[in-house]
Amino acid sequence: MKLKNTCTAIIAAAVMLLGLSACHSNKPSGTEGYGNEKNTGSNTERNIEKAYTSLTEAYKPWSEVRMPIKMSLSEPRRLSVSGTLNMQYGKALSITLKALFFEIATVYADNDSLIVVSKIADAYYKESLESLRRYSGLDLRDMQSLLLGQLFVPGGSRATAGERRKFELSDLNAGEKTETSDLLMKLTPRNLPAGVNAYFTAVQPLAASEPALLRSLELQANTTTVAFSFYDAASTPAGPSSSEMEISAALKERKFKAGLILNYDRAAWGGKTEIQKPSVPRSARRLTFAQIYKLLQNI
Repeated sequence: MKLKNTCTAIIAAAVMLLGLSACHSNKPSGTEGYGNEKNTGSNTERNIEKAYTSLTEAYKPWSEVRMPIKMSLSEPRRLSVSGTLNMQYGKALSITLKALFFEIATVYADNDSLIVVSKIADAYYKESLESLRRYSGLDLRDMQSLLLGQLFVPGGSRATAGERRKFELSDLNAGEKTETSDLLMKLTPRNLPAGVNAYFTAVQPLAASEPALLRSLELQANTTTVAFSFYDAASTPAGPSSSEMEISAALKERKFKAGLILNYDRAAWGGKTEIQKPSVPRSARRLTFAQIYKLLQNI
């Protein structure tokens, strides 16, 4: 019974990891309330433009990757599982999670749907990707970039120098910066769906030879805000990628914190990667988002 409850908790955590996809909202604005600051001074503007170029030009196209991962929950309770992340860019992703050598849950997403299934818990969650895009602004390619800790344009395109006009840029430490300070930049996506607010932060190290790195994403849908923080950047065939991600949220004053660690040392890039949609047992009960939300509150 304890393992079954743990598996059910993992389903809830996995749904949060991929952006609380079904956060319904009737709010009328996309970026209202996030303070798209206007920068004054040509030097500041030039530095921000250079930082954006540094951030995006370091990224490289990739097609397939497979690597070991660790997923953990630290609040309101502690649990940790290992697994394997398998991705085909723009096509599909899967995360197979294991504990004590048993497969306890599978997370799967393609351009049609998001599925989280646990045969041990005899339960699953399924949501269409169109609902994900409509209510959180994210699609499959966004989720894949998110897992690597790379900047993306919400709605499904790589962040490149050519996508610059799809972001409002501002200097978060303007007026406080010294000659020995890194540049901390805020990137607010334009044209988000109604009811969705989001912004990224990135840092440009003082050493101009080092690329700018993504540091965080804050995503708000309806009354729920999920914060993603990225740490320990690694050099990969896809460019600078985060080895560690921390996800935090507050649901009705209850704090929720999870983490994901990617092992790039054992990653296999390219080649043929087969990603199969998980089968759902006939006896499995389908969890609604309302039930997922309640699980998150009661973990």
